[in-house]
Amino acid sequence: MLPIVSPLYGLALAGGHSTRMKQDKGLMLYDGMPRREYCCAMISPYCEQVFISCREEQVTPSPYKFIVDEYRDIGPVSGIVSAMSSHPDVAWLVLACDLYNVTIEALLALVSQRDASKFATAFTNPSTHRPEPLCAIWEPASRKELIESVRRNQTGPSYLLESLDCKILSAPHSTMFDSVNTPEEFSTQ
Repeated sequence: MLPIVSPLYGLALAGGHSTRMKQDKGLMLYDGMPRREYCCAMISPYCEQVFISCREEQVTPSPYKFIVDEYRDIGPVSGIVSAMSSHPDVAWLVLACDLYNVTIEALLALVSQRDASKFATAFTNPSTHRPEPLCAIWEPASRKELIESVRRNQTGPSYLLESLDCKILSAPHSTMFDSVNTPEEFSTQ
């Protein structure tokens, strides 16, 4: 029997404090638009709806809807848990706004190889050799596990992916998950 495939929603993770960048990374212009909206545009062809995840004080006018982080200062897992709480019966294609090397082709591979019978579909991060949670599809079944990990104060989502039954894909290139965190790194994009 084939698994029931939940609808796929998209989430641009943009709730970080951007301390090293010295300005909100999600609002930095990239190809003429704020990076968080650029990420939404990248994932929207694959998703029924697309949202921006951020802290309450980061909500500004945008063509996209927002999901405000329920938890503070626990990292990107707050955005994922908040999205899953707001729409518990859908899967989430998440993309962190500081992952500039993720390509349309990589997103297409992720979506086309999605396994809805698993907790998530993710790439292996070539730098850490661990599942990359910030460019992944999180299935509804992972919601309970995510919430429980937050309650236990274990907020590293890659550790959680390692402990769950996930479909793991090889990353298309070695720098795909190198995040952009400083003005110097941004200047090379």
